[in-house]
Amino acid sequence: MKTNACAILSGVVAFVSSQLLLQWQYPWSTYYGSYPYGRGVTLASYLLVSLVLALITAGTTVFLFRASKIPILARALLCGLAVFLISMLWAISMGPMGLDVPGLRLRGIFFCEFEFLRFTFMVAAPVSCIAAAVCWWLARTRSGAASA
Repeated sequence: MKTNACAILSGVVAFVSSQLLLQWQYPWSTYYGSYPYGRGVTLASYLLVSLVLALITAGTTVFLFRASKIPILARALLCGLAVFLISMLWAISMGPMGLDVPGLRLRGIFFCEFEFLRFTFMVAAPVSCIAAAVCWWLARTRSGAASA
C-alpha cells in the first residue's frame, strides 16, 4: 500500500473514531437542543474537529512512513505520541489561549473553560492510541513483516 493510501486510511479511521468519541463526550442533543445556534453551525463544529484530528493523524502517518530506518513498533509509538501532542497543543491554543474559528462554536462546545482537558484526555488520547494501532498495522502489512 502506498504512503498516501495509508495516510488516507488512517485519516478516515481517525475521523470516524473521533466522531464517535465526540458524540459520547459531547452529546448532540445537549449542544444542539440547549443553545440558540442552528443545526448547520453545530454540525460544522463537530465535523471540523474530526477533520482536524484526521488531518493530524494523516500527516503524522505520512511523515513517519517516510522514516523507514525507524523500526515499525517505534514508528507506531511515535505516531500515537505525535498525534496526542499536536492535538493537545491545538486544544490548549483553542482553550486557554483563546483562538476560535469565527462563525462556529468550536471553543464554546469543545474548548471553553476546562472542556479542553476533557477533549484532550477523552477524545484526543483515544484517537492517538487508535492512530498508533492503525499506523502499526499499516506499517506491518506494508512491509510484509510477520512480527513487529
